[in-house]
Amino acid sequence: MTSSKKFTWKRALSAVMSAACVFSGTAVTGALTAPVALAAETQAASAAPAAASDSPVFSWDNATVYFLLTDRFCNGNPNNDHSYGRGQNQSGQNVSYDNYAAFQGGDFAGITQKLNEGYFTELGVNAIWLSAPYEQIHGYCVGCDGESFAHYSYHGYYVLDYTESDKNFGTKEEFRTMVDTAHSKGIRIVMDIVMNHAG
Repeated sequence: MTSSKKFTWKRALSAVMSAACVFSGTAVTGALTAPVALAAETQAASAAPAAASDSPVFSWDNATVYFLLTDRFCNGNPNNDHSYGRGQNQSGQNVSYDNYAAFQGGDFAGITQKLNEGYFTELGVNAIWLSAPYEQIHGYCVGCDGESFAHYSYHGYYVLDYTESDKNFGTKEEFRTMVDTAHSKGIRIVMDIVMNHAG
């Protein structure tokens, strides 16, 4: 490549980067308009006082993120507490969850309940980082000695199927309801995902 071609590419890259700086933070829909018109539009928008009903524009730079471990948050649907036979003896009878490494009942329905109660809104939360919601191994693990306490994957980090939600957390429909409810309140949902130590 000749030095003149290198110079041309550098100038083109510089022009693209300059344009990116002009357009950053400005919502452009439809055909692109001249940078001058966009600059004038942006100045006019910033000069006008915001109406009381206008919600602030979301920015990850200023997000208030609440990390939420689904199983430990709120039990909105006790009917899913023993999915896949978790927490049941060989006769199918429920046993008490006195083991701190077992599932405790928190689910999508519980999160939706707290969204509707205004819990997150009162805290000023506008994004929820949700523990991995995927189907987990159904049983439990024990320590290397084989005698340690039963350790269930309530945290979401022993994924069995990335295409299904874990039944202890709820159904896909309950997940969709939770997300829709969060969005209706201006709250984003960030899904945790674990790829390096699946169940």
